[in-house]
Amino acid sequence: MTYNLKDLKEKHRKKKGTIRLTLHNNKEVTCDVLSIFTVKDKEYIAVLPKKSETVLLYRYEEKNNTPVLTNIEDSREYTLASHRFMKLNQ
Repeated sequence: MTYNLKDLKEKHRKKKGTIRLTLHNNKEVTCDVLSIFTVKDKEYIAVLPKKSETVLLYRYEEKNNTPVLTNIEDSREYTLASHRFMKLNQ
């Protein structure tokens, strides 16, 4: 699911920070952190890569004060996280 950048800009004028992701092809991407939120006792993070209009969702946790992001493999889990993110940004 993708989200329109124009709709999100107003809601996220004050950045919550940035994070640098290393993708599966070893390419590094700097992203704005839009939101960290909980769904059914799991935390998720919504990020917006620089020069992109597509929000990315990942499962989020912290280990030793270091953020750990993992792909959401299950389509049902992804749908739940997407809907929660949409609801937070209405």
